[in-house]
Amino acid sequence: PLQTDGGFLGLLMIGFRQPRTIAENERRLLHTLNRQAVEQIEKNYLFTHAERGRRRLDAILASTSEAIIVTDQTSRIIMINRAMEKAFNIEASQVSGRVVSDVFKSRALAKTLSSGGEGSRNLEIIGADRRTYFANTSTIVTQDGRSLGRVALLHDVTYLKELDRLKSEFLEDVSHDLLSPLTVVSGFAYALTALDYLTPIQRKYADSIIGSFEEMIGLVDTLMDMSQMEAGADLDFRNVDIGRLLQDLADRHWMHAYESGVRLHVRVDEDLPLVRCDEQSVSRAVTNLLTNGFKYAPNSGDMTVAADKVKDDLIISVRDRGPGIDNADQVRIFEKFVRLKRHSADKVKGHGIGLAMVKRIAENNGGEAWVESAPGKGSKFCISIPLEQ
Repeated sequence: PLQTDGGFLGLLMIGFRQPRTIAENERRLLHTLNRQAVEQIEKNYLFTHAERGRRRLDAILASTSEAIIVTDQTSRIIMINRAMEKAFNIEASQVSGRVVSDVFKSRALAKTLSSGGEGSRNLEIIGADRRTYFANTSTIVTQDGRSLGRVALLHDVTYLKELDRLKSEFLEDVSHDLLSPLTVVSGFAYALTALDYLTPIQRKYADSIIGSFEEMIGLVDTLMDMSQMEAGADLDFRNVDIGRLLQDLADRHWMHAYESGVRLHVRVDEDLPLVRCDEQSVSRAVTNLLTNGFKYAPNSGDMTVAADKVKDDLIISVRDRGPGIDNADQVRIFEKFVRLKRHSADKVKGHGIGLAMVKRIAENNGGEAWVESAPGKGSKFCISIPLEQ
């Protein structure tokens, strides 16, 4: 019988023209033939099953509208679907087996698809068709934890980006239009507080008006700053000592950290070179990350702001020991006006602009922004800046 642990496969039958006794060496030969037949049948079955699954997968990938690319451990392309071919004006037969950095002009996409990429990353990519794609990349991992390569799924968000642009233009126009009436309101409110004959309740109302006005002015200024960031305006690229910059920010915010129950530390690579970037915007991005940590991770102990040289990039990170962020929320956390629905965040004032500004600043400086986090394990917010630009 031809059988395995999985069951009966068939029979191996041997016939002779004349009656005879089978010798021991012939029995061993027959047993060998039996084992080889079983192995061959199993291989054929597995190949047929795998080929059927591969064809089914190819049909699914070919028919999906999402652009998909898969690379191996050596950062070489092993599969792309039709949507990917169309989005980047390439052909699978011509790019299969080539290194991703030789195929794609997008440095961010080539980097995140490399074998040394992060575990999971989200970024925006401009295709050869000039459309905008939201790329979600992750590592392909076997059950025993081995990495087989990277896979990226790109979703066309051109329509959403256009809506976002229109929304930004609207907010910018509204912000400008608000300044004039707000200035008038503030002038009369401050004039009221200067009067000597106000009753205590009247003075309290006037102070409330001023407080609300200052809060609204702060929001308007932030919206206008966001508009300027998106336009890439007033960028001044020069060689910057990032170690000194981070230490200055830590010295400036030590009291805020102390009041929030946080111990702020600075760590910088010893051989970190000067980095060409816009110092003012990078300082603002790090400040936003620090103040976010103070607000959303109070009384959490140590917080570290660090600068590390990783291959061709400078990575600035702010790590806290707070409640952490769910993976599902990490995808949208850098979008404008998005605030996480968490109990700990309900009491914190904000408009969901800070992290969107951090992302834009990183992109204006040639890099990207992302977060590494898990519930109960704190968060690490990072921005990258190319060392050569």
